[in-house]
Amino acid sequence: SPCSSTSSEQAFGSSRKPFRPAQLNATRVHPSWSLVRSTQGEEIVGTIFTHEATFGVVVIEQKPAGEAKATYRMLKTTFIKDQQVLAAPEEGSATLGGQFAPVNYTQLQQREQRAVQKAFEDMGHLNSNVSTLTQTIYDALRKTMPCAWDGEAIVVLGEVRIPPPYTPEACQGNAGSTALQRVQKVLAGEVAKLATA
Repeated sequence: SPCSSTSSEQAFGSSRKPFRPAQLNATRVHPSWSLVRSTQGEEIVGTIFTHEATFGVVVIEQKPAGEAKATYRMLKTTFIKDQQVLAAPEEGSATLGGQFAPVNYTQLQQREQRAVQKAFEDMGHLNSNVSTLTQTIYDALRKTMPCAWDGEAIVVLGEVRIPPPYTPEACQGNAGSTALQRVQKVLAGEVAKLATA
């Protein structure tokens, strides 16, 4: 967690050093434990994990002592005011050393396009004419079954209609059909979850 510059300097006896991204190799990790100050006044203590020169991004690993999980912070170098090294890299460190594989920008662009497409698809399933609770029920059903809106009614699997008040008993479809029974069962479970939330 971030700490004040005064306590850090007293504890480690380190002097402030200006942050110079060019000093970091873009492909090799330099695991120095540092205090990084942003131009917004934020202080971040962690390991300088790597520096990506193409986008001008520094990755800082924050890992509490004795814990296996770590948090990674990405900062644009233009938002970094300075860096104070608190501890030098361990000699022969194998944890963070070594080469990184080249970034596949084509794959990144494809992932971005898929994410944008999904975001637009999700927006198409929003209904401004229903309550937040009803939208939550719709979203829960859509996780496992195709859903669409018909006014304020939810149409599931293209054949089961759920009008207000959106209960299993309100479901409309072919009596005894597998689809109707499935929708009623899933809906009952979701309503029960919301009741105890």
